[in-house]
Amino acid sequence: MFTFSDDFAGAAGSTPDPTKWTHEPGSPDDQLEQYVNDRQHSFLDGNGHLILRATRETVRGNTIYKSARITTMETFSQSQGHFEASLKVNSQKGLWPAWWMLGTLEDWPQGGEIDFLEDFGDNHQETSVHDPTSATSKYAELSGDAAWHIYRMDWTTTSMTFSRDGKQYLTVKKSEVPHWPYGAGRPMYMILNLAVGGLVGTPPASVTFPVDITVGYVHVWK
Repeated sequence: MFTFSDDFAGAAGSTPDPTKWTHEPGSPDDQLEQYVNDRQHSFLDGNGHLILRATRETVRGNTIYKSARITTMETFSQSQGHFEASLKVNSQKGLWPAWWMLGTLEDWPQGGEIDFLEDFGDNHQETSVHDPTSATSKYAELSGDAAWHIYRMDWTTTSMTFSRDGKQYLTVKKSEVPHWPYGAGRPMYMILNLAVGGLVGTPPASVTFPVDITVGYVHVWK
């Protein structure tokens, strides 16, 4: 039985289910986008998909980027279990789509961070598990493309195993992370966002907007 399930069934143009996802508007200091809560940047397409969209426009000579970030911080968190999502990423320079988690008990970084998927452009993807009190992390690099993929994490009190389309590519053990914050009773919540700039740099003029991340489903179970 799922503890969290969203298959994004709904009318075209409708909002992500507010009983499952809430928006986090704002402008992170180290990035270029403004996260907004509107149906131009986060919406259901009417075919069982969630779209998070980044746009670029010029206003009085200034380049304005807008996008969306949604989380389950107010609706759902879980410690251990199985987390799975069907995702399609449009990998572009200067765009930074991600599906990831933060801890609920402490602020970042002490609560930990698990990145199921980060795409850094040029079809370069990574999965990472962070040590909250040092710069170290355990990660794996993945080749990207424009196809659908199923990303999954199987999480126990002492390890995490990650797979894509049923093929395991990374296992992280408690013994490999000196300050392991991922034990029993340490719930985490999920985030889906499409950042612009920051670590991945400014999108070049050659990038055609809008740029999307498309989500088919998100399922969690024990």
